[in-house]
Amino acid sequence: MVKHLSKNNLLHESQHGFRTFHSCQTALTSLVDTWLTNIDTNNISGAVFVDFMKAFDTINHNLLFRKLKLYRFSEDTLQFLKSYLSDRKQSTVANNKASSFRMITHGVPQGSVIGPLLFLIYINDLPMSIEVDCELFADDTTLYAKNQDLTKLNKSLQKGLNSLKQWADLNHMVVHPSKSKAMLITTRQKRQLIKSCPLKLTYDNQTIQEEVNHKVLGVVIDHNLTWTDHLSSISKSMSTKIFQLSQIKKFLPQNAKKMFFDAYILSIINYCSTLWDSTNNRSLKIIGRAYKRAIKAVINKNTSLTKSDYKNAGMRMLTDQLKINKLSLMHKIMNKKAPSKLIDQFPMQKSKHALKVCPGRVPRTDLCAGRLPRTDLYKTSLRYTGPSTWNSLPDELRTTINYSTFRRNLCESITKTYEGSGS
Repeated sequence: MVKHLSKNNLLHESQHGFRTFHSCQTALTSLVDTWLTNIDTNNISGAVFVDFMKAFDTINHNLLFRKLKLYRFSEDTLQFLKSYLSDRKQSTVANNKASSFRMITHGVPQGSVIGPLLFLIYINDLPMSIEVDCELFADDTTLYAKNQDLTKLNKSLQKGLNSLKQWADLNHMVVHPSKSKAMLITTRQKRQLIKSCPLKLTYDNQTIQEEVNHKVLGVVIDHNLTWTDHLSSISKSMSTKIFQLSQIKKFLPQNAKKMFFDAYILSIINYCSTLWDSTNNRSLKIIGRAYKRAIKAVINKNTSLTKSDYKNAGMRMLTDQLKINKLSLMHKIMNKKAPSKLIDQFPMQKSKHALKVCPGRVPRTDLCAGRLPRTDLYKTSLRYTGPSTWNSLPDELRTTINYSTFRRNLCESITKTYEGSGS
């Protein structure tokens, strides 16, 4: 089924969930880079973070089979899936008493291998049915639009919400208006010039509340795209894990402490770091201090860290770790192991030995000929920072096709620079 959908390019490009080469990171990168581009082109962005009620449990079986037929799956496949979904029963237990069994007529079995794929097919026509742009990760849906005029922006988003309501009614899905949130995304300076800031949006005659920050796929996005709230959030998460490590470190060998660090602390930093790694140094210092505390706990050191400490522990400085994360994503993009939406944002130019990326620009029709950024905020985008970071690599790294080999060689090249006692 996956081969059939991929071969015929049937899944919408805005869907990032449960798909090869797609992830939360690609969904968020697509969103954030678009909003940063809008800011640099003097546009205001408006977003609505939609909350579907029990999306996987509300799939109508009859409608699902109609959609499967439209996607040209064979009759044998349809009959097989009907057999898989039909005659399922469920019971529930409350206060140690079990209810009688009832037939299941909606939803896909959660935890199953095929359940997510069936859901993707079911929701696949949503982006084509609403009148604004959107990005999805399974049922996590973000609608967004841009305009230089707030009134027109509000009108576009409201039109999108109205078409979403029509789609939801036709597809037997329910949106939580009280849990769905709106956000006006622009610079602080631009926000001060807007006379009436609040977005006035409704869904099914219920007001959509506007927020200054909102967690999307595990990342806290603020309305100025400064990442202060997200960095504060992950700093607190890191501090909790560092405290736990400090309590148990005397009972653990070195390799176990390193495993704890990688699994519970480094993973927090690595998650979607390409979104915020180019923010201002003051914000990054919050993470830097926590990162160093964690490493000191692993190697049992109370004084300042040296490059030799990182090298001996098999660890890397924070700036280098963030660089590795960015280059890892760029490697996937350059080798077409990423969504086409991201690949298309990085046109390549021929160099003497290996392909390079066109220098970061604000895109126009011809991306390579795009203009230089107007705002510092745009310079934090992957569209801008990705090309220069990638092009700075030596040819032998840029021409390494295998991802694991690339990561290993990149880490080794960085470790070789850790000589001396600089902090």
